[in-house]
Amino acid sequence: MADELDPAERAWLQDMDAFNERIASRGWHLRDKIVRENLSHIRLHNSTMDSVDIRFVEFNGASINDSQFTAVYFFQTKFEGARITGAVFTNCRFDSTSFSGAVFQDCHFVDCEAERLTARNVTFLRCTFEAFSDDSGVVGPGVFEESRFTRSALHNTGFHGMTFHSVVFEGSSLDLVIYEELKGDRLRFEASTLSQCAFGQFDFETLAFERCTIRGISLQDVHCKELNIQACESIEALSIARSTFENLVTADCPMFSEWTLRESRLMNFAVQRSHVAYWEITSSQISGDSRIAECQIAGLNLTGSALTETQFTGCDIHLYLVLNETALNGVRLNGITYGDVRFSDAGVSYLNDSDRFLAP
Repeated sequence: MADELDPAERAWLQDMDAFNERIASRGWHLRDKIVRENLSHIRLHNSTMDSVDIRFVEFNGASINDSQFTAVYFFQTKFEGARITGAVFTNCRFDSTSFSGAVFQDCHFVDCEAERLTARNVTFLRCTFEAFSDDSGVVGPGVFEESRFTRSALHNTGFHGMTFHSVVFEGSSLDLVIYEELKGDRLRFEASTLSQCAFGQFDFETLAFERCTIRGISLQDVHCKELNIQACESIEALSIARSTFENLVTADCPMFSEWTLRESRLMNFAVQRSHVAYWEITSSQISGDSRIAECQIAGLNLTGSALTETQFTGCDIHLYLVLNETALNGVRLNGITYGDVRFSDAGVSYLNDSDRFLAP
């Protein structure tokens, strides 16, 4: 059973400068303790806390270096303005905890749980989150740099106004997660499951989904130099609207259903070796080195879109093909086959000797 701090320790904590000089800087080691004291501006170095209950405690302005926290329960704890370097949190729980204004550098969170976490104006540099669980956390504005989530589960988490530099989500489950008003260079999802996630007002160098399972995600007002969707086993209901991509590459996706692109600009758009069903590209522009090759297409609607010098090669189109008010400029068709397809081309324009789609 956890005990209160020793009376001597509680007395020392009344003068934090004296406590830092006498205890904390040389290492403070707690096990099976209850902490209720204010720990603002504490200086912990090579310290350990094991099976400690910390409630309503402030670590505001604290400096924590090379310390270990194991099975620590943080409830309504504040780390506001703290600097935490080289710390390892293992099997900890953060309940209604605030990381706002804190800087975490080279920290590791292993088998930890968070609920209603708040982290505004926070910075994570070279941090890892392994088997990390979060429910209803609010993160941002702030910075994630060279950081990774592995085998983690995030539910109803919101990342708002964040700058991401080389951030990876690997082998993770992401449900109802919002990525909003983000900017940065590289954000990658590997072998993860994304369900009902939203990306909005997003300005990025590279966004990548590799070997993922996707169920109902939206990208709106997203602008990327590169969007890569590679070898995803199953994608259901991917909606892209009012977005711009300088390079959009999709390859080796065997089950891609309900892909909607609306009012978007797609340059160097490549879809290869994939099976796409119920594919809608409406009121959009496709240009550059764009090609759709070796695909099975079960329903394609290009209403109101403009395709310039796009190549369709080795594709089978069936179910429906809609070209209403579509402008095809220098489009090339090679090895296209048609199954049982419903064809509509009211108001289609073929320009610059564009090849023509043929009704079967």
